[in-house]
Amino acid sequence: MAAPQDGEIRHYQFPGRPGECKIRLAAEGKGVDMRVVRLNIIRVGSEAFTDEDGPRLLAAVKEAAAIFAGSGLELVLGEFRNIGEKAAGGMDVIGGTDEEKDLTVKFATLLPGIDVFVVKAYAGGTVGSSPVCGRCFPAIPGQQIGVVVVLTPEATGKTLAHELGHYLGLEHMASPSTNVMYETVPKGFELSEAQAVEMRHHHVVEKSP
Repeated sequence: MAAPQDGEIRHYQFPGRPGECKIRLAAEGKGVDMRVVRLNIIRVGSEAFTDEDGPRLLAAVKEAAAIFAGSGLELVLGEFRNIGEKAAGGMDVIGGTDEEKDLTVKFATLLPGIDVFVVKAYAGGTVGSSPVCGRCFPAIPGQQIGVVVVLTPEATGKTLAHELGHYLGLEHMASPSTNVMYETVPKGFELSEAQAVEMRHHHVVEKSP
């Protein structure tokens, strides 16, 4: 297999999993010591996800992967799980912060990496949520673990990158508006060198094999 080029996205398929479910994005040639961030994707209320939602979710991860590659971080999709509406117990539509905490703790994968819970709706118009400098399970009582994002046609990739940034230790920024961590709905793709250093020191980040 040829060496990966800067910004190249490669896809892998595994038996028994729907569609392309693993992404590795490598950026060689810049002298960057790449680090790995594993994502475990959990679709909540899986019956509500349509055939179009699979490619839409994959595109969102691609977009987030492209953003993080510039910071020397490689997103790798590991576990893929579905939670049916009955098992979710109403948490397929998030009603508030208490419910998102309950969701992330109850259905934690207990695997290396960051759990990303994908829902179709969140009351009040919220599109994503994550603790700043998130912790792996077991969590501090009452603390959210993992990331929650709403799958939308327009902004899921930037939202995912924004919430992963929070989980890896980044706060909101008042400016510039082009930064991924801008304080309102994310519109940009930029991450500073200081932000890259902060994220790469998070305990969930692994050395690239």
